[in-house]
Amino acid sequence: MKLKFEYYLHDDYNSFERADIISKQIGLKPTDEMAEDMGSPFYEVGLECEYDTETGQVTILGLMT
Repeated sequence: MKLKFEYYLHDDYNSFERADIISKQIGLKPTDEMAEDMGSPFYEVGLECEYDTETGQVTILGLMT
């Protein structure tokens, strides 16, 4: 049987740490303005998931809207 459930991920970085991580990946120098504008878009990300009672496998179905 496949049972659906919700799971939440929490990003505990502060704005400046987050801007530093993202800017390194996109090739920009992090700035205070970037950190302020970015905010906390990943603070709580909700996932729609499914648990298979026969296999024990968890599948991520998508993001919660």
